Amino acid sequence: MSTTPGFAMPSPEEQERKVAEWREKLVGKTLVDDTPKEGEAKPTSDQAVGRREEESAEDQTEAKGDGGDDQESVLLSSLPQPRRIIRPGSRVTRDLRPNRLNVMCDENGVVSDVRYF
Repeated sequence: MSTTPGFAMPSPEEQERKVAEWREKLVGKTLVDDTPKEGEAKPTSDQAVGRREEESAEDQTEAKGDGGDDQESVLLSSLPQPRRIIRPGSRVTRDLRPNRLNVMCDENGVVSDVRYF
């Protein structure tokens, strides 16, 4: 069996630790796509968050919890590579990449779960 140079299969304990760490950071937060669209420069984090706020000011007002706290946002560029964002209806390949962070979001971009596979 050949192995990929520079890649070591993480232990189950290491995998679970990483999943718990990313769940703590991401679940319940809105994922903001700050990657540049074709032909435009990469936005700064303030511009990306501002763009998201402009696009869904009404949604964010409705997204306030019982305590009245605003929902937090996480920039897509802050996630490690390799990564895969899975939204409702997304097609995903069956290839197993145990070092790939898979972020499951709802239709509003709110992170519901995180796994490595």
